[in-house]
Amino acid sequence: MTTININAKHFVLWLLLAAIALCLSSCSDDDELKDKSKVINMSISSDTGVMYNIFDERGISPMECMLVSEEGGNGEWNTMAFGTIQGFDYEKGYEYELRVKKTTLGNPPADGSLHTYELLTVLHKKKIKEPEPPIEVIVNTEEDIPFKEGCPTHIYDVMYPEITVDKDGNILAGNHRMSYEWTRVHLTYTLKYGDQFYNQLMYMTTGAYVISPLSEKIIKIHNKSYGGPLLKDVIPQEEFDSIKDQAKTGDSFSYRLVLINAQGLGLQTVSFNLKKM
Repeated sequence: MTTININAKHFVLWLLLAAIALCLSSCSDDDELKDKSKVINMSISSDTGVMYNIFDERGISPMECMLVSEEGGNGEWNTMAFGTIQGFDYEKGYEYELRVKKTTLGNPPADGSLHTYELLTVLHKKKIKEPEPPIEVIVNTEEDIPFKEGCPTHIYDVMYPEITVDKDGNILAGNHRMSYEWTRVHLTYTLKYGDQFYNQLMYMTTGAYVISPLSEKIIKIHNKSYGGPLLKDVIPQEEFDSIKDQAKTGDSFSYRLVLINAQGLGLQTVSFNLKKM
C-alpha cells in the first residue's frame, strides 16, 4: 500500500513537472514573435506635413515630413518621416501611388517604429505643383527684409537668451558647456494646437537674417535643423575670436535674428546676448 502511494505521488509529480515544462515551452514560443509582412498600396501627397521626434515631448522642434494614406486605413493622411520607405525618394510637388511591403516587427526597438516599409514599385507619379521658389531680395538694412503675411508674430522663443564665453573660448548656454563648433542658438516653438499658424510650414523658420552689434553688414544664414541656427553661422569665427580675445569681462553683445521661412520671408525677430566672462 505504501509502495503504491509513493509511486502514485511520483507519477503525479512527474505529470506536474511535464505540464510546467510544456507551459514554459509554449510561453517561450510566444515570446519569440516573428515579423509579419504584407503587400499594400500607399498614397503619398504632393503636400508635406509636420511631425516631431519621439523624444520631443514639448513639440520644440517640428520637422517637415511626408503625408501618407495606407490601403485599408480610414482614408486620413498620416505623417511619415522622409526616408522611411526603403528605396523611395520623395520629390516635393508630386503625388504618388506606391506598392510597398509593410512589415510589422515582432520585436520592435523601444525607440523605433512598429513597422518598416520597402518600395516594390511606383504605380503612379504625377506632378501637381511647383514648390514655391525663394524670394530673392537685396537686404542692406533691416527695413529691406520682406515679411510673411500676418507677421511679425510670436512663433518662437530663444531657449537661452544669454550665452557666455571665457578667454579660452569655452561656452556656457544654460547649464550646458559646449564648443563654438557645436553650440546652437536653440529656438523653442511656442504655438499650440488651435493657434492660427500652428504647424503651417510657411510659418516655420528655416533660416535668419543676422543683425550683429559689431558689423553693419546683414548676413543671411540657413538652419541645419528646425532647432535653430548654429552659433558659428550667426557669429563668424573672426568676430567670435575678437570677443573672446579683446572684450572685457562683463561685456555683453546683443545679436538680433530676423527669422525667415523657406521663401525667405520674415516671421519675427528674436535676440540673444553673448557675454564675456
